[in-house]
Amino acid sequence: RLGSGLGGSTYLAEWRGEVVAAKVFSGRGDAFASWNVEVGMLAGLSQPGHPNVVRLLGAVEERLTRCVILEYCDGGDLQQALQRPTPRRFFFRVASGVAAGLTFLHANGVMHRDLKSPNVLLHGEHGVKIADFGLAAGARVGASRNGTHIHPPVPNPALAGTYRWMAPEIVMHETYSKSADVFSYAMILFELITHTVPFSDRSALQAAVSIGLQGKRPRLPAGTPTLLRDLVESCWAEDIASRP
Repeated sequence: RLGSGLGGSTYLAEWRGEVVAAKVFSGRGDAFASWNVEVGMLAGLSQPGHPNVVRLLGAVEERLTRCVILEYCDGGDLQQALQRPTPRRFFFRVASGVAAGLTFLHANGVMHRDLKSPNVLLHGEHGVKIADFGLAAGARVGASRNGTHIHPPVPNPALAGTYRWMAPEIVMHETYSKSADVFSYAMILFELITHTVPFSDRSALQAAVSIGLQGKRPRLPAGTPTLLRDLVESCWAEDIASRP
């Protein structure tokens, strides 16, 4: 087993002669709804696809279970990688790869809504891929402050994200847009700089309170280069219109 989450577990498997990751969804709760979202989103993104977004290879639908077949990434996820020393230029490799993948998603009308280090997969020496689209949603021009809003709504919108990486507008159950993904990207940059999760000194719920109610952000190290600090601070700005 490669990993597990709320929807189910992911296993190393073989499919049509290729080593793959088989993500199996159980029949509990909204797991099947997440399967529908993930398959629908990835099917639309797989043609022509993007090197920084995990590739959908197939899907299986049975009465009591669902499965999605994805390309296998042999480097594990980013959170695991940051628990050990990383190679030279690792920061640039991951930061640029996630930015490129996120730009592709937004250009194709998709908000990820759960961008975090466990959902960034590594492959080979250079591969960086955004994964786990079970909470993704479409975006179209609308009435929010930067011109886009969620459409259509997906099951359990309150679960759109993970507290430590969650934008304040989502924490506060306000209207939000693809700029919420940009906020989460800033938290990934923080992880790349510090090799720790955001607000590691408090619980996930306390982190959400700090972000949403108190307007706080995790503290960047004193030696962070000015240009990098400016980038992170612009991405996690309270004013969503000022985020890149």
